Amino acid sequence: MAIGILVFVEYSLCIQVFTMPSFTSALICFIDIHSS
Repeated sequence: MAIGILVFVEYSLCIQVFTMPSFTSALICFIDIHSS
């Protein structure tokens, strides 16, 4: 499904964000995934 692919892409981006010292950005990304 297209939504599954979109979530996978967003999840991959979140992994990259989590590797950086920006917890706020990671949290926003995490909420964005679960609100879709």
